[in-house]
Amino acid sequence: MLDRINTVLGAVAKKDIVPVLTHVYVTPDAVQGSNGRLSIHYPGQTPVDREVCLPGTKLQQALKRGKEPRWSTTEQSLTLTAGRLRVRLPINPAPYPVTTPSEGDPYPIADPEAFTAAVATVRPFVAQDGSKPWACGVLVKGEHLYATNNVILCRLQCPALAGDGLPATNIPMDALDEVLRLAKAGHQPATLRADGQSLTVDFDTGVWLRTTLLPNDWPEADTMLDREPNGPGYADVLPDLADGVDAVVPFSADERAPVVEFGETGMRTREGDVQAELEIPDLPAGAYRAEVLKLVLSAATAVHWEDFPSPIHWEGADGRLKGIFAGVRL
Repeated sequence: MLDRINTVLGAVAKKDIVPVLTHVYVTPDAVQGSNGRLSIHYPGQTPVDREVCLPGTKLQQALKRGKEPRWSTTEQSLTLTAGRLRVRLPINPAPYPVTTPSEGDPYPIADPEAFTAAVATVRPFVAQDGSKPWACGVLVKGEHLYATNNVILCRLQCPALAGDGLPATNIPMDALDEVLRLAKAGHQPATLRADGQSLTVDFDTGVWLRTTLLPNDWPEADTMLDREPNGPGYADVLPDLADGVDAVVPFSADERAPVVEFGETGMRTREGDVQAELEIPDLPAGAYRAEVLKLVLSAATAVHWEDFPSPIHWEGADGRLKGIFAGVRL
């Protein structure tokens, strides 16, 4: 039971604004956790003989204390007994928001490991800006995953999603984080089901996860990504370029928003009371926020620096990952 509770707790609310959403729902044949937007359901026989709603983290802590405790319920409480330890937990009588899977047709994931690896690749580029909720997820369209933090935009080809049937779907990142967590725990995603309002991920262990979808207010990402770059071709990312950024950034006049400038003699931080320069020959002129530059360099193998001051194209993952990012004024 501890494994099942651990599995569904990822969907349980962390704050008790609505107390019942911090609980798990246990029936004789399943366990479910839900925060109202995200739900995880784990089927299988349980030790209870009726439906009970129990405080999630307290139940987890009790199960950690004793191996295979004995369960007994009254109308108001559950008692867990393991050796000399006995724990009593209240049963919440409030109605639980029991969730059922999305009604869309199942869309098979051809290669679960490739799919989760693709999600992990675009994960760092997802926005956390609540003012643009559409950017706080990953857009799945055809065999591509799209992500943006409103400064960097990327598109990753994911052959695991090759085929027709799944409509363009904007999946919240917190739901995909749970998919990654479950995959790491041995539950591999097998199919996707979308109905326009929600998405259900079915796992090979019988577990399923359902999430409400984000609005699909994405701009024409393909138009921006497929625009012809300016001037000469892509330049391979120098192996010491990211280290160079790390070396000069501590010596920035504006520590809150450091900017790194490129030029013929190398890179430097912007002029001020504190400044650093690093000699790297033949860097095309440009200026970039340090955190944006470091994030691009963590995934890029080639960058089209000549695009500056227009959005700069970059590539990674053997050409399957394409992106653009914005610089700042010199």
